[in-house]
Amino acid sequence: MTETRKERRVRQKNHPVKQEYDEVSSNGRENIREQWKAVRKIPILARVGVVLILALLAIVVGTMIGYSVLGDGAALDVFKKDTWQHIFDIYRGVK
Repeated sequence: MTETRKERRVRQKNHPVKQEYDEVSSNGRENIREQWKAVRKIPILARVGVVLILALLAIVVGTMIGYSVLGDGAALDVFKKDTWQHIFDIYRGVK
């Protein structure tokens, strides 16, 4: 069963953390903010680094698969300079 917008608003409005946040003084609010910061176990820069490494890995694996399966070449030949020189020559219309 899906929840309607109104039901969702009521649920969010009655959320215990929000109620605690509204009921405490300004010092208490700082404590709750600190608690929420502590929830983040993996820092943002580490997340960005992991995403960049995974993206680079996907590009490398994708070029290897594309060159070997679609291009009928050896998978490791994609890392040779001559291969890329040939690809750029075709792109520029040199050969």
